[in-house]
Amino acid sequence: MKTNQDYRLSRDINPLQIIHEEGDILIRAFRYVVKHNKSNNAPYHHLNHMLRVMGYCEEGCKYHKIEGKPRVNLLVAALFHDFNHSQGEHDDEWNIKEAKNGVRDWYANNPLNQTNINLKKVLEIIDATQYPYIVESDDLTIEQSIIRDADLMISQDSDWMGNMIVGLSQEMGVDDFMKMTDGQHKFHKSIKMCSPWGKLVYEKEWSRTFTNLDILRKIL
Repeated sequence: MKTNQDYRLSRDINPLQIIHEEGDILIRAFRYVVKHNKSNNAPYHHLNHMLRVMGYCEEGCKYHKIEGKPRVNLLVAALFHDFNHSQGEHDDEWNIKEAKNGVRDWYANNPLNQTNINLKKVLEIIDATQYPYIVESDDLTIEQSIIRDADLMISQDSDWMGNMIVGLSQEMGVDDFMKMTDGQHKFHKSIKMCSPWGKLVYEKEWSRTFTNLDILRKIL
C-alpha cells in the first residue's frame, strides 16, 4: 500500500478504459459529449482536456476511497465541466452555464441517468471549476475539491507545452510565448490545492512543472 511518503501521481491514466469499465452511464455521457460538444477541437479546453481531468479525478477518488454514486457524479461532472467552452470569447460564468446546460440536456434525454447520478450534485461539482473561483475553498465538498485540483494537473501531462502554453495562449489571445510562460510560472506558484490528495500531488510532483517552465524560459 502506498504511503504519503512514496506517493506518485499516475501519468499512465487511460480515461477511455475508465469509461469502458464503468459502463453504461459514462459511455452515454462520453457519446453525448463527442456528438454535441462544440469545443471538442479547442486549442486548450478540448475533449482530451476533459478526459484527462476525469482521469485525474479517478486518481483522487482512489486516494480518498470515494466509490459508488459520489464517484460517478464526479466523473460525469469532469466529462462535462468545459462543455461548449467559448475559448476566450466569453467569461467563465458563461462557460460554466453552458457546461451545466449540457449536463441538464443529456440528463433529461436519458431517463436511466436518474437512478445513476444526482444531477444537483453534478452541477454543484461543476460550479467549483468556475474561475475566478465562486466557491470558497473552505466551503468545497471533497468531490468539488478533487475536480478543482484535477483541473490544474494538465501541467503534469507529457504534452503540457502544447496545452498550457501553445493552446492556452491561442484561447487567451497572447502571441508572446515568453509572456505566457512567465504568466504560467507565476500562476502555478500562487495556486492552492484544496483536497489532501491535491496538496500531496503539489508537494510531490509540481517541481517538474517549474523545471519545465524554467527550461522553456531559458530557451526563449
